[in-house]
Amino acid sequence: MARELWYTDPFEPVVRDGKIYGRGAEDNGQAVVATLFTLKALLSSTIKPPINVGVAYVSDEESGSKYGIIPLLEKVNVFRANDIAIVPDSGTPDGTEIEVAEKSILWLKITTKGRQGHGSTPEKALNAHRVGLRLVLELDDYLHSKYSAIDR
Repeated sequence: MARELWYTDPFEPVVRDGKIYGRGAEDNGQAVVATLFTLKALLSSTIKPPINVGVAYVSDEESGSKYGIIPLLEKVNVFRANDIAIVPDSGTPDGTEIEVAEKSILWLKITTKGRQGHGSTPEKALNAHRVGLRLVLELDDYLHSKYSAIDR
């Protein structure tokens, strides 16, 4: 992170025009605070949910979850088969949408090979970059045809 790209110190939150600016101000901070306020409201009300409610705050979800949710999943009696999980990692300002699933990570390394050619005989060449682009487009088309953009 280049500090010189910030108008203020990124590690010191600043309120400007009704918004908070600083590192982590939008990432998951709002979800943590919203969850805590929801739990506080639930505990101080007379509402008794028909299920047990628990909260797990973990990190590294965008880099494999080796130190976050995976160790929790490996522990006995933390989660049960019929438990419901809500990951408040996304949504809209008016609250009409929330994200109830989390993305996962898949790292791929693909090597494409080509064949050099001369500009006067391009039909004899095979551009490895174009082969890779075709693969990415086919994967994108396949995934979008198989999985819709609608959360279910």
